[in-house]
Amino acid sequence: MLCGASGGVNSTRRNAVGLPTYAVVTAARDEQANLPRLAESLANQTQRPVEWLIVDNGSTDGTAAAIATLCSSYGWISTIRTVGESVPVRGATIAKALEMGFSSIRTATEVVVVCDADVSFGPSHFSRLMTEFQHDRRLGIVSGTRLEFERGRWRPRHVTGSSVQAQCRAYRIDCLNDVLPYERTAGWDGVDVAKANIKGWRTFVLPDLVFLHHRPLGRRDGSRWRAWSNEGKAAYSMGYRPTYVAIRAAFRAIDDPAALGLLKGYVSAVLCRDARCRDPDVLSYLHQQQSFRRLASRLAEARGRPSERDGPNWHGSTSPAD
Repeated sequence: MLCGASGGVNSTRRNAVGLPTYAVVTAARDEQANLPRLAESLANQTQRPVEWLIVDNGSTDGTAAAIATLCSSYGWISTIRTVGESVPVRGATIAKALEMGFSSIRTATEVVVVCDADVSFGPSHFSRLMTEFQHDRRLGIVSGTRLEFERGRWRPRHVTGSSVQAQCRAYRIDCLNDVLPYERTAGWDGVDVAKANIKGWRTFVLPDLVFLHHRPLGRRDGSRWRAWSNEGKAAYSMGYRPTYVAIRAAFRAIDDPAALGLLKGYVSAVLCRDARCRDPDVLSYLHQQQSFRRLASRLAEARGRPSERDGPNWHGSTSPAD
């Protein structure tokens, strides 16, 4: 159960126009340069969050000072601090930091947003997401479409199936309670979506609502090859089919040869016997989504094209067999 300072988030608060209210949680490590931009985006929202809780996850730069300045400027921003790891790592560290943030939220809301420090968005971004929650009671997790700056312009980064963008996603509280605790692996932000679908929640990306991701692939990892390798490790931790990983690597390598690092990361995880999701329901769901009969749909979605999920009323998967 997701708990807050009052002992539990179990009530629905509405704003003046009837939309659900929301809190934002950000796990931040060495994000001194990015947090002020995110704060400006949140402050400019037509529907502002009732609370933004920043979890300082072992920062070694001026992040703590930047957070202190933001907290003194905005009464709806608060912070907690964790020790973190000696070097930035994916997986368990971030999952634990976010869960600490969830349990420290002081205000009961119907929606919680997980938002990376290195994103920004337009002023109506969250009012649009809250409208989706208001209109669809089975909506569990939703995001906009991620844009990254590459080769001189902002380009969309597409997900497949019922996946949701990880850098800025909104959870209905009841759905979040269904998927917690997060997996302590690099693929926690994919396993939670699978768990949500298995529980009957709808999950999807809004194609016409965008947000900007200001950290390009490979910057934190050190290179694009290493970033794709880490994606391969995450695929292993989630229980992906090896054939699906190989096809995905070959397909992505058409545009980015470094995507072949997916194979290196996956094989490395196999040889090192990395931690892996053992939930049989999640594995069964993912394997269904990665079956050969769905391959054409997955490839189309990776290009941002219509597929089996398309149409104005499509709102993600509603069951493992969908």
